[in-house]
Amino acid sequence: MKKFLISEEERSRILGMHKSATKKNYLTEDVSAPEPILKASTETSAIFYQDKLPVGGSEITDQTKKEEFLTKASKILKDNKATIAKFYNDKTYKLPQFIKIRVGTDALGSEAANTTVARDRMNSARQLVFDAFKRSGLGYNDTEIEKWVAKSYNYQPSQLDQNLQDKNKVGNRPNERFIRVSISPVITKGLSVQQITSIEKNADDAYVDFTRLNIDEDEIANQICKLETFSDITDLNARFEEDIDYGSLQGFLNSKMYDNILSNESQRKKIQRCLNRASQRSQKGDVAQIVMDKFTIDLNK
Repeated sequence: MKKFLISEEERSRILGMHKSATKKNYLTEDVSAPEPILKASTETSAIFYQDKLPVGGSEITDQTKKEEFLTKASKILKDNKATIAKFYNDKTYKLPQFIKIRVGTDALGSEAANTTVARDRMNSARQLVFDAFKRSGLGYNDTEIEKWVAKSYNYQPSQLDQNLQDKNKVGNRPNERFIRVSISPVITKGLSVQQITSIEKNADDAYVDFTRLNIDEDEIANQICKLETFSDITDLNARFEEDIDYGSLQGFLNSKMYDNILSNESQRKKIQRCLNRASQRSQKGDVAQIVMDKFTIDLNK
């Protein structure tokens, strides 16, 4: 067998090419799929609100507002049918609770009476939701729909402090007797394998000149801010875990964004905001903190 001898310089060059190819160009198979994201705002959501309900009353009486809500809500549900169908039974990426119901009672009744009225008003609100699904043509049963209602949002008792004020003297508080229902779009969001690869490569190659000595912190921040969801963050983190120079996204950022001369504070804060915003879209809360100019990224959410 013939042996081929190469110089140490050539050996280093080949190893460097191999590392670069592995690090930047290889598309791993374990990148997460896009996930369902809540897109809730007063502009995008269908919102029904009626106050000044009769004392003890639970029936929706404003038919104009009801019809406007059903029209917009059914359209939202039809437009988001594909996302709901894809994720309604997904154990990894669960649908966010995109329906919110809130009802209120004033202080005129007893606690027991107000609880009964609140229950009846919530039933009226639920029926409004069921009617929206029926009009949209999405044939989910009521039990399944109930899973998508934010349970922490249901009943708001009177704000009157009865330890301080006499309810009989304060009297009628019609604005507290209300029913509010909202249905928000739930869309599929998240980056592809190629997009995650592009962010990794562009962030790692962010220099202001060809000497590779002056790091372009603005470009790194811009790349990180392309992440859309929590799973995008974990995907990018997995890429940097494979790199012995960094070991994680946190390691990459602390290696690149820390300078003994320049603080790079504005770029670090921008990255922190973008990471936390992407995580919040996935209902995960904040993942990034900055302590003494260093990033701490907690992905155990």
